[in-house]
Parts: sequence; C-alpha cells; structure tokens
Amino acid sequence: MTLTQVHGWKFHVDFGTPGNSTLGLGVDHTPNANVTVAGFVDAFTNTSTLLVPQNGTAQKLDTLGDKIMTPLVYQNRSGTESLWASQTVILNYPNGPTAIRWYQMTVTGGNFPATPVQQQSWANGSDGLWRWMPSIAVDQNGNMAIGYSTSSATQEPSIRYAGRLASDPLNNLGQGEAVMTAGGGHQTHSSGRWGDYSMLTIDPADNLSFWHANEYYPVTSSASWFTRVGKFQFPAASPTPTATATATATATPTATATATATPTATATATVAPSPTPTATATATPTPGQITLMATGSKVRGRQIVDLSWSGVTSGNLDIYRNGVVIATVPNTPSSYRDFPGGHGHDTYIYKVCNQGSQTCSNQVTVTF
Repeated sequence: MTLTQVHGWKFHVDFGTPGNSTLGLGVDHTPNANVTVAGFVDAFTNTSTLLVPQNGTAQKLDTLGDKIMTPLVYQNRSGTESLWASQTVILNYPNGPTAIRWYQMTVTGGNFPATPVQQQSWANGSDGLWRWMPSIAVDQNGNMAIGYSTSSATQEPSIRYAGRLASDPLNNLGQGEAVMTAGGGHQTHSSGRWGDYSMLTIDPADNLSFWHANEYYPVTSSASWFTRVGKFQFPAASPTPTATATATATATPTATATATATPTATATATVAPSPTPTATATATPTPGQITLMATGSKVRGRQIVDLSWSGVTSGNLDIYRNGVVIATVPNTPSSYRDFPGGHGHDTYIYKVCNQGSQTCSNQVTVTF
C-alpha cells in the first residue's frame, strides 16, 4: 500500500506531576498533525521484514522498515525551526531494492507543516544496492548527512553515507555517497537483525564533525558482528560553494574503532611488526613552506599510510585526505599514521595545512 502521510505528535513531559504529561491529542494520543509527503511503501511485506539480500547466502536481513528511525533531529537556525527525519522504504514493491527516504520539515513556533520543505527517496541513481537503517544528522551550518547500511546479492553488507550542503538544490543529497567501511563477510543467523543501534550524530565540541557508528562483518559468521566508528566533516563554507553531480562524497570518514559486538567475541589485534609495503606514493610538489612525504603499506590486508612533514615552525596542522580534514595535530612530532580503511585498488590524496593561515604542503598521492 502506498502511504502519503507522516504522523506528527507533540510530547509534553511534566516531571513534577507526571499525570499532566501529554502525547498527541486526547486519551487515544491522536497525532497532532498529518504531514502530506510523496508516496512511499513501507519496507516490509505481508509475511516478513527480512528482505535485504546478502552475497553468498540465502539468509536475508531485517529492514525495520515500518517506522521513522532515530534520531529525529531538531534544529533552530536564525529562528527557523526544522525537524529532520529518515526511514527505509521499498522501491518496486515487493522486489526492491530498499531506499533511504529523508525529510526536512519546518516547525517554527511548534507548528507542523502541511508538506515538507524537502524530501527524497535516495537510491544513488538506482544502482541496485539495498540501502536501509538510516541515521540522520545536521551540522551548525545546515549541512546534512545520513549514515546507513548497504547490501545486495553480489555485495557484502557495508557502511556508507551521503550528504548535502545547505546551499545544494533542494530534495537531493547533492554531495553524493561514500563508502565508510566495505564489509568482508555477511551474517548467517536466522534472526536477520542488523545495525539496530547504528547512529550518526554531531560532535558537540565543534558542531561540525559527524560521527557514525554502525555494524559490519570482517568475515562471515552467524552473529559475531563488529562495530566501526567513523568521523567526517564537510568543507568550510565559501562565498560561492559549488557542488558537483559526479562527486562521490565530500568526506571520507576515518575508522576509529573495531569493537567486538557480542559478549563472547574477542577482538584480535592485526598489527604485525614488519608490514610489507604494497603501496606507491607519488608527490606533486607545489610552492610552500611545508614538505609532505608518505609511504603506504598493508598489514594482513589493512591499509596503512605513514605521513611525515618538515618546514613547519609553529601551530597546529590540519591533515587532509581526499580534500577532507581527517585530523588536527600539533606540528611536532612531524608524523601521523592513517588507516584509510579501503580494501582494493584505492587512491588517496594527502596534504597538510597550517591552521588559520592555510599554508599547505605539496599533495602526495598514495595508491594501493
């Protein structure tokens, strides 16, 4: 059945007198408003929510496609109040694939709108991947991103994200999609549950950095999942920002954790004392006071890039990978180790810049 409404409730909490708390209208908690949206089909059938296919197995994954997902993001920018929300919908029912539906609704003054300011069912050009379990966040400049899982009958479940600048045309994730973590295996457990506690959120320290935590499998197993945490950021605003339709993303997150996901699972360190270099680094010098060098290697399949620089006298440095700041470090010691997280023939472009002055080094290209 095609649905055309999103229900909206107002929730008032009275901690002093709990009986005065209210949700919606009346004892039946009727929605305060029904927002008319573009038609969509919930991501489940009459018999199952286990719809998402995986590579190498007939076991499918749960879409949880019957609800708006958390978080529901509230933002007040210069007096304009907005709610941002996301959910999983299914295209070409019942065959799929699933897609990410997202909304921005203006709720200034506590009033629900008749229709959203913008909305989209994101399928990245109908590439056939199943996208589900979205989590949405918005930075202080109004730039928005969504983290989610992807899978198909020919691709292992993986973690991706997409986003838009506040200046992009409405109703589209104009900055495209990027892979945060490519899965190395799939889940065979019959429950099909996946990524229930995945989350994208803004770092309160700067209100600009996005953190995303999600599930993945480095190898196939029944239910021994792992958690990957990534961090990314949109570039600083410029007077005339330009989005390109061919961009795969404005950011590539840096994975910062590989926690085990079950009480019985134990993470095994994969660092070897003598990595074998398998990458090539090509420097393209440009005038400037900072000289950057890089070497790439693989340790048990894990990509490692060691950066070193010279010519810096003071201040902190921003380290850029593929045009996005991945770390801010002191100028000494003059080195940094990066774990890009790719799995194949990947190319990364690095540079370092002085914070504030934006004096930058040459660019160095590392290819695995």
